[in-house]
Amino acid sequence: MRCTIPSASDGEFCGVPVNTKQAGRKQISAHYAQTLRHWRERFVDKAHVAGELGYDEPFRRRWTLWLALSEGGFRERRIRDLQMLFAKAGYRPELVPATLAGRSPSLT
Repeated sequence: MRCTIPSASDGEFCGVPVNTKQAGRKQISAHYAQTLRHWRERFVDKAHVAGELGYDEPFRRRWTLWLALSEGGFRERRIRDLQMLFAKAGYRPELVPATLAGRSPSLT
């Protein structure tokens, strides 16, 4: 099997250990767009530090553009980010975090 980018839709995942199955999955794309925005804002605010570390102006502009494009991709739902949990046989489903397993968290 050749796989370059994992796809949650085809059920084939690269780098997943054998004898495992998906035990939980959570869509975190909306949060990731906000994370990228914060990273971009912080990078722009501290760009001079990157310059002092040897990163030239063209690199800093490209990095800022990449962060902005990625943020836009997540906001427009062209890019997705999933948090996935894989478990070996014999795992205890009750130990999987409720939000990751698709259950409502207990309030007790």
